[in-house]
Amino acid sequence: MADQPKRDALQLIFSFFLGILLVVFVGVGVFTFYPGPQAPDNPEQERLDELFREQEQIFRGSDGREPTTQEQERLDEINQEIDEINQELSDQRAVWSRNTSIVLIVFATILMIVSLLLPEAMSVISNGTLLGGLFTMVYGTGWSFAGDDSRARFFVVTVALVLTLIFGYLKFVRGRELHQSPPAEEPAPPAPSPPPES
Repeated sequence: MADQPKRDALQLIFSFFLGILLVVFVGVGVFTFYPGPQAPDNPEQERLDELFREQEQIFRGSDGREPTTQEQERLDEINQEIDEINQELSDQRAVWSRNTSIVLIVFATILMIVSLLLPEAMSVISNGTLLGGLFTMVYGTGWSFAGDDSRARFFVVTVALVLTLIFGYLKFVRGRELHQSPPAEEPAPPAPSPPPES
């Protein structure tokens, strides 16, 4: 029995490590198949890079002198287009952050459901999967704060809170009730003996 605390500690470490790996796996998967608006192959980002290069060429060509009227007009056009693209990217980032948050919470819910469906014999993996779901839920909730829509943020946080409470109840309260042995029934009192015949 001396090895039991060591075994419990190893199981706890394994569950925690599995939870971290799951949230990293989900996060990398989401960013791989749903990249953000500032990805290099985004048309707006490519255009922004072109404008910055053109702006740099104009400054380099002026050799420290004041830009000519034609160059200044072009610089003003470039700056205006850069501002418009940055605003467009900002709007795209807000939508992307909201969608990413929702996707992450969906995956967190799936992980929590899986943790409830695993048999009791796989409690270490079940606990690790539950931790992965909780970490993913926190990660998804964090992405909701990156957007500007306060109603969407409130909705995401509310859903995360409700789901966490539901799965916490199912895992720790209801699960404990199901695994407790039913109370032993009290023996029935003996039947009264019939009165002796006279």
